[in-house]
Amino acid sequence: MHRSALPLITLCTWLMAGTAFSLAEELPPYRRVLMGDAAATAAEWEKQLAGQIGMGQLREAQQTAEKLLQLRTQAQGADHWQVVDARWQVKRLARLEEGGAQQLSQDRELQRLDREAKQAMQTGNLGQVEKLLNEALDLQIKLHGADDPGAGSLHISLATCNRQMGRLGPAQAHALKAVETNRKLLGEEHPHTASAYLGLGVVYYGQGKIAQAEPLLRQALAIYLATLGEKNLNTATAYNTLGAVCLQRGRAADAEPLLQKALVIRRELAGENHPVTINSLNNLGVCYLHLKRYREAEAILVQAMDQRKAALGEDHPQLFQLYGNLGNLYRLEGKYPEAVRMLTKARDLAIKAHGGEHPEVAIACGNLATALYYEGRLADAEPEAIRQLELVERLYGKLHRQYMLAQGLVAQIRLALGEVAQAERGFQQAAQAFDAVRLRQDSGGIERAEAVAGWEMPYISLAVCQARQGKVLEAWSNLEHGLGRGLLDDLSARSLRKLDPQDQHRETALVGQLQQFDRQLSGILASPITPEARRATVERVSKQRADVEKQLAEHAADLAQHEVYPLERIQAALAPDSALVAWIDSMLTPGAADPRGDHWACVVRHKGPPTWIRLKGTGSNGAWTAEDQELIAGTWTELRRPTTLAAWQLLARAFYRQRIEPLKPTLIAHGGLPAVKHLIVLPSTAVQPIPVESILEAADSEGLSLTVSHVPSGTIFARLQEQEGPGRGSAPRRLLALGDPTFTGLPAETRAGNVAHFSPLPGTRMEVEAIASQFPESTKLLGSEASKERLEGMQEQLKAFDVLHLATHGVVDQNSAMRSALILAQDHLPDPVATALAGKEPDDGKLTALNINREWRLNAQLVTLSACQTGVGKLSVGEGYLGFTHALIGSGAKSLLVSNWQVSDAATTLLMMRFYENWLGRRPGVSPMTKAEALLEAKQWLARLSRAEAEARLGQLPENARGLKLEPSPNAGPVKMDDRPFAHPYYWASFVLVGDPR
Repeated sequence: MHRSALPLITLCTWLMAGTAFSLAEELPPYRRVLMGDAAATAAEWEKQLAGQIGMGQLREAQQTAEKLLQLRTQAQGADHWQVVDARWQVKRLARLEEGGAQQLSQDRELQRLDREAKQAMQTGNLGQVEKLLNEALDLQIKLHGADDPGAGSLHISLATCNRQMGRLGPAQAHALKAVETNRKLLGEEHPHTASAYLGLGVVYYGQGKIAQAEPLLRQALAIYLATLGEKNLNTATAYNTLGAVCLQRGRAADAEPLLQKALVIRRELAGENHPVTINSLNNLGVCYLHLKRYREAEAILVQAMDQRKAALGEDHPQLFQLYGNLGNLYRLEGKYPEAVRMLTKARDLAIKAHGGEHPEVAIACGNLATALYYEGRLADAEPEAIRQLELVERLYGKLHRQYMLAQGLVAQIRLALGEVAQAERGFQQAAQAFDAVRLRQDSGGIERAEAVAGWEMPYISLAVCQARQGKVLEAWSNLEHGLGRGLLDDLSARSLRKLDPQDQHRETALVGQLQQFDRQLSGILASPITPEARRATVERVSKQRADVEKQLAEHAADLAQHEVYPLERIQAALAPDSALVAWIDSMLTPGAADPRGDHWACVVRHKGPPTWIRLKGTGSNGAWTAEDQELIAGTWTELRRPTTLAAWQLLARAFYRQRIEPLKPTLIAHGGLPAVKHLIVLPSTAVQPIPVESILEAADSEGLSLTVSHVPSGTIFARLQEQEGPGRGSAPRRLLALGDPTFTGLPAETRAGNVAHFSPLPGTRMEVEAIASQFPESTKLLGSEASKERLEGMQEQLKAFDVLHLATHGVVDQNSAMRSALILAQDHLPDPVATALAGKEPDDGKLTALNINREWRLNAQLVTLSACQTGVGKLSVGEGYLGFTHALIGSGAKSLLVSNWQVSDAATTLLMMRFYENWLGRRPGVSPMTKAEALLEAKQWLARLSRAEAEARLGQLPENARGLKLEPSPNAGPVKMDDRPFAHPYYWASFVLVGDPR
């Protein structure tokens, strides 16, 4: 199926035939079209040419083609893409004439294969499409050679066919060949070259290589705009696809104008009710969903629905996706009755469209069950959830993501119904699936953790069930199995327990067999067979898959058993005056049997069983009220705003009463244990962004004086405590410090990393200079030297540094955590399209968490990321915030200092200087402190620092580090030198310590 057969809208511009050649070449190609007499002449010759070819009059056809080429060259310029096509037409006709009747017959056979491939595509018979296209490609190469634009068009079609069949490897090979062929033969400024870029970008998108996809799609869009103009359906497709990529990368604000342009073009050219226009309406509605602009999303999705109904009728099967999107929108808005009505319709239409045995039916049942659950109609939700579970088990087996999620939903409904024992059994099955499903992610541990980040964590839900039943040891074991597993995978792979080659081969083989079953299933579901035949075939594949699943489940359970430490080993690593704490929260569902919901804290001390504490709300009999539920969000908002201390303290005290005061009996001296001095916080989804020490400082902690650090799991804490190596335990000497990278843009006083153009950060240069003065040996990367290329060149040396301090912009990717990045020098970057075509990620000057995880190997006692929001990222239940923390610890860093929100230059430099002085023992009369103690003292000192003391301290910095200014006082009137400019925790609480607190 030739790409050239796709609709290219006829262009209409003011340029008249006969315009001077020099003027034509100065205009963009889409403005250089034939008009008037020239257009009429060309149309007549093209009609004549088609007739001549049809009758086999090749000599006459060649003469006509040469006249067309001459006309177009004179009017449009030799570089115009239509002139390039005309030139190839002449060459092709010459080859056909030379080959005689036999070659002409074969060319007609090529056209027949093309027609039949199109017909097969319309019926959805992708296997037949691929067969016909491969035959056409073989014949094309035989007739015209591989260096012919027809080969490029067929490679694009084969890439599309393979992608739709889920075969992304062959799709990528064909797409790369299409780009290579079209660039070589047609040049860069040709619509078919744009189509090749677009095809390759879509394949990369399907493979999850979003960073490689984006520059290719941008290049395709630029070529379409130059050659075809704005008002063209191909241009609209490029806008739409690029918008989808931006949406996938968490940049909904960037996606919106692209999707809007696609919609405008499709409305004008295809019509209001055309399927591509409806597609654009749907995509824009989904974009508004991501932007939480629910009213606009609803309006546009309803419009799409109304137009589709007008074209197809009220109950057409193709409407089920629109009903599903609207239903999920209403659920997000809390409009549960409307959501249930829409999702019921979506389920019914999915069954009508696909029969009962199809993934779309399973998804529709699950969506409906979820809406019913949130509405509180638990008895109605349960059968829909069970229907989804039974269907996905038949379709995918018990070691598939969909099975794990469906089993978790059934168990969650049963827990809400008060059927705790049944819920426990369901979560156990979901947890078993989770371990195996993780192994099926084709990536390393931390990347695997991101791949599963959007899933519910069955181990933690299982721990809640067991805590309810007083099974404290089992509950802790399952909680620990659900924490930090991605990071633990990477730590295990790089140190203690590597799979031997035989086990690794077995794992790869088992995962490969299940992937083969998945591909078989995709082929079955895409085949035009009866529902009865589909069900019988699915059952046959399911039986074959069962033995492989059993083997992989046993292998996954064995891995988990060896990776996760038992309680006794974790407790041995805890000092007697330390404690691990985790908070677990599950939203209260209307209609639940227990109105208290599930809000728990678990505390582990050096000895004794874990203590599970059910946290009470302020409502009747400990029920949680709306105010209780909203306390965390309110605290988080207030914490990041330098407003009045009184407003902050009011919230902090409420937080203390809700979350910390109930723990006091476990933290005070008891049972031969001293009082806790060091609290180690485990990933706790609800309270994750709140630095606990900020609460203790503001609240009346009644004698609790605690240092606080964070760690991804108890096992990882114990491993870090057990770990020794070169430099461990000795005073840090060697520093690598990076700051003030070369950017373009307007200056800014803060490190806000959410802008497209990054502002210079002169304050970070001063910060680096000040900190470097604390170390006997330091390497400083500043300005253009603060680049990704420079760091890549130092990878072999990174292990030699005791401390890394990186001060620059930080950008958090909420959608793809491992794409979160530190922004480095931007003044010497390579061409992104050339890099993407080489199969590499474009070097945009961003050091991503993925780069660190894959390429860095460290032996650092500490890595400090002095940029905004480096401690946050994509929130994953059981993992906490994915991103830099996991990547750096996984690469060998023992501890990290990361920030939770935007930071102030002056406050950060003062805090960092005090922290390093405390840790290194650089203050007169003060011995070196642990990192946790050093950070706590630095925060307390900064909070109490007067304006006069702060200005004096900034004036005492090394000469090349001076120049930082304090923020103006928020109070009206003369500045008081005894006020405390950093008293609000906004200034001092952002940085938290993760990892080894020593």
